[in-house]
Amino acid sequence: MGSLKSLLSLSSWALSRAFPVLAQPQLPSQPSVDQIFFLPLERQSFPSSRATACGCSCAVGADAGCDTAAAGKDFAPGQWGQRVAGSGHSFANTQPFSCRPAPEEALKWGESLEKLLLHKYGLAAFRAFLRTEFSEENLEFWLACEEYKKIKSQSKMVSKAKKIFAEYIAIQSCKEVNLDSYTREHTKENLQNITRSCFDLAQKRIYGLMEKDSYPRFLRSDLYLDIINQKKASSPL
Repeated sequence: MGSLKSLLSLSSWALSRAFPVLAQPQLPSQPSVDQIFFLPLERQSFPSSRATACGCSCAVGADAGCDTAAAGKDFAPGQWGQRVAGSGHSFANTQPFSCRPAPEEALKWGESLEKLLLHKYGLAAFRAFLRTEFSEENLEFWLACEEYKKIKSQSKMVSKAKKIFAEYIAIQSCKEVNLDSYTREHTKENLQNITRSCFDLAQKRIYGLMEKDSYPRFLRSDLYLDIINQKKASSPL
């Protein structure tokens, strides 16, 4: 009997060595409103498309804070001071500030995906939400297409078109978006004669996917509900 137990234990050990238990992937937790819109200056992020000569589009006015949202490149501690040096800004590196949109603003995001994407804070919140669903590449592709259509130089357009295709559309690319075979082939053929409209069909398909799928879930998410309900939560009893 003892020999049988020893044999079973040995077999179990051998199986565990041959087929180790794989750790379950951890889904990213949904960020809080404060994590997106309330950050120390040294950790604030800015979308590169809105960057000005000083590295941001700061509104030095009533809020004495930055007029951009956490939607782009992260600045390491100390870099903020370097980027704004000589720009006339006098913010301290470690002073946090709130970039929260007003609930009234955020309510308008529920009218259409277009209004959400046109609002810098809405774009930041939607990007953060998509990151939790591992589908941020859809928004990144859509934004890349928007930037592509602004290019005037033909040589730069050719280079950018090839980069977008390789990154988002080519099969098994690092950020491959979900496109049907017809759209993929149609876009590939467009690269034979590159124009501003090369990605129009693919961009339209991905926009439709976000509009029907991710956008409704975003509007039901705790992240969005926290933003539109913050006035109630902060009201005195």
